[in-house]
Amino acid sequence: MNCRCWIYCVLVILINNSISFAQCGCVGGAAVGTLVQSGSSSNSGILKNNSLRTSIFFVNSFGDQYFKGDKKLDSGVIKNYNTSFLGLQFEYGLFDRFTIETQIGYYVDKFQDFGTYTMQGKGFSNISLLGKYNFYKSRTYQVEWTLGAGVSIPLDRGDNSLPQHLRASSGAYSASIVSYLYKGYKKNQLYFILLNKYDYNFENNDLYLYGNNFTNSFYISKNIVEKLNTVIGIRTDYRSKDKYDGYYNYDSGWFQFSISPQINYSIYNFNIGLYYDIPVYKYYNGTQLTSKGSFGLNISKDYDLFSTKDK
Repeated sequence: MNCRCWIYCVLVILINNSISFAQCGCVGGAAVGTLVQSGSSSNSGILKNNSLRTSIFFVNSFGDQYFKGDKKLDSGVIKNYNTSFLGLQFEYGLFDRFTIETQIGYYVDKFQDFGTYTMQGKGFSNISLLGKYNFYKSRTYQVEWTLGAGVSIPLDRGDNSLPQHLRASSGAYSASIVSYLYKGYKKNQLYFILLNKYDYNFENNDLYLYGNNFTNSFYISKNIVEKLNTVIGIRTDYRSKDKYDGYYNYDSGWFQFSISPQINYSIYNFNIGLYYDIPVYKYYNGTQLTSKGSFGLNISKDYDLFSTKDK
């Protein structure tokens, strides 16, 4: 931690003795937040040429459990947290095998209860740009494999009065690589999807560097009746340790295994999806406040633009 940050923390403590180090705007707070994989980018492959998909999704994440490794602790500095995230996404089939995607995110609330006081942040997080190219697609075998790459740009450099982990944005750029593998059995109304996503994060202006993320998701989808299908998702999330001013934060980074039951319904050209993420196994480096679960709602609609039908 640099000298300027130390001085700020000391001044805060001198002004108000009830404020702890965890409240300092340099780092502080708990490194937990919304896992938006189920409602965010690259959950689909490519779109057909000149088609547009718009999606809006909401994710709420919460937790009140501290873990050290894979052992649950009785308590910690922060009693609980709650985050609400809103995302807007556009996908466009630029060519037959190439789709572009952009997403903008907004934290409605990032809340943490320290016991004697609470703190919260909100605001725009980032905007992401992604290109996806289909390398293989077979209608006969009902198989699709698509790869993509993109960048995420911070929209808010951060409120310096808030701890790092309560700011709406990390304040840093990131780059992503994604993979989408699909296998369908249309006759049985059964579908399998494998998603892989790697995020490489860069250091922000406050010298804080979030660890890199690697997420693997496997979904099994089955039609129940017309326009209604259920989905069971299995996901692993791995994040490496954070760094501050070049030094590792040993109370950061984790591995988590989750299951995610979902239901999707189509009506009037809209697709509505509901899901609930349930952590089954958690391993956290050092001592950290962890996610107890999250739920989300996704609403999307497809449009055929410049359609050329035979007259």
